Amino acid sequence: MTHAYLLDGVQHCYGSRCVVDVPALEVRAGEILGIVGPSGAGKSTLLRLLNFLEPPTRGRLTYRGTEVGPEVPLALRREVVTVFQQPVLLRRSVLANVRIGQRLRGLPRSNRDAEQWLQRLGLSDLARAPARTLSAGEAQRVALAAPSSSTPRWSCSTSRPGTSTPTTSGSSRTSSAPRTRIGAPPWSW
Repeated sequence: MTHAYLLDGVQHCYGSRCVVDVPALEVRAGEILGIVGPSGAGKSTLLRLLNFLEPPTRGRLTYRGTEVGPEVPLALRREVVTVFQQPVLLRRSVLANVRIGQRLRGLPRSNRDAEQWLQRLGLSDLARAPARTLSAGEAQRVALAAPSSSTPRWSCSTSRPGTSTPTTSGSSRTSSAPRTRIGAPPWSW
């Protein structure tokens, strides 16, 4: 199985305080990895590293065979997206919110792709509804559909225990209370 991420001796420090210390981690393609821990344990910082928003202070982070440093090519950055626990939706329809990922990536606008994701996530009946009238769970699903309709390779998301978070059909493992999921779309419910 190919590896999506390889971390070797990765640390991330703010001044003298080290908030992430990962001696070794392999995330296989199609795998779902749950990272749990108390507030302040470095979960969000690790996501920032895996999303190429910050480079590690020390160690090697490899994504799909490419070692990632401070300068990450835009094409590689676009392969990884983040879906936040509390998504921000535009004052537009659900369908328009899903299509925003295509627009931001300069892809041809495709209602078909967006509508397929809405159907897959159980939101077809809400396609024309104002996005800001959705429940929290529905809003999370719209936030998942938006980057998925623009074909990223990897998605990172955060969720609280007990909330509905989609998973892939791949294998999964948990690394100990809020969850962080890293996995490859497409999602299944």
